[in-house]
Amino acid sequence: MPILLQQRIAVLDAQLIELAKPILLLKHLNWPDAIEENFIEGWRANPPVLPNVELDIPDWQHEIAALDEFVKRCDGDDPILQFLRRTARSYVEAGRMLMAAGTLEFTERSIRLYGRPDDIYDTQSFNGVCAAEYLLEKTDHLIRGNYIASTSPDIPAERFAERLQQALDGADFIDCFKLFLEAGQDEREAYKSSQRIFRGGDVRGGIAFTKDSAHLKGLMEAHVLMNVAIRDNQPQIVGRLFAGRLTMSDTITLGPYFESGFLQRPRYVPPWARDTQRLAATLAYSSFMMQVNLPPVTLDGFVAAATRSDEA
Repeated sequence: MPILLQQRIAVLDAQLIELAKPILLLKHLNWPDAIEENFIEGWRANPPVLPNVELDIPDWQHEIAALDEFVKRCDGDDPILQFLRRTARSYVEAGRMLMAAGTLEFTERSIRLYGRPDDIYDTQSFNGVCAAEYLLEKTDHLIRGNYIASTSPDIPAERFAERLQQALDGADFIDCFKLFLEAGQDEREAYKSSQRIFRGGDVRGGIAFTKDSAHLKGLMEAHVLMNVAIRDNQPQIVGRLFAGRLTMSDTITLGPYFESGFLQRPRYVPPWARDTQRLAATLAYSSFMMQVNLPPVTLDGFVAAATRSDEA
């Protein structure tokens, strides 16, 4: 890389850190604890009243304008310049989303940032709801025994997605709260689940926060990326997942800069990701085992199989 380009990128990188620092997403969407207590008290007293939420969202017009100007200064085809532009734009989108809290624009920008549960994954033919259903089905067959500690009732992905969709379609906070109760959550869990949907939105319905759509998507895409990286003999890509705020594609396109030392390699890579032989074996085994049909298998079946073998 030419020296002048290196110097330019170093300056831009330092500027972006300072420009984006004020835009803190979740800090400004949190609800005070008192709202939970008031709602639960009202729910028990009947009739319940919608939470009264007033968010204190700063005016980030100046910061957004500065980030927009920053994007223009990052012109060029170099992968690092592209990374800086995308990162700056994501903060611009987050800032504008927060400043639109309580309006339809909030949800529109939330979907652009985080997607929806029914979005098809870029590298697959299924969506987050299908993936979660499959994982929950597999794990549910493993945790039904009496000797495994119980957990709070989980909400099947399709039902959580249904709640989110209902909120987008007009269901209010109380409607979603009731549905979470019916799914097996206690009052406080149902409140927190509903709060996650409506923070930054409108408790009267129609406007919701879709951030939770991104969590499973990231997990599934990371799993696929690690499988492909091992398969294609590029295990170094796995370590780059721990290098910072990178997308899956960044771990590939920024590869030459990690190899040259221009970009710092991650300070810490967990042992399971450092040991590529172990990782390859684990990924292969887990991929195979996810295809095993557990429901019809019983412990008595092992005894029966041994009996048949002895009789043969």
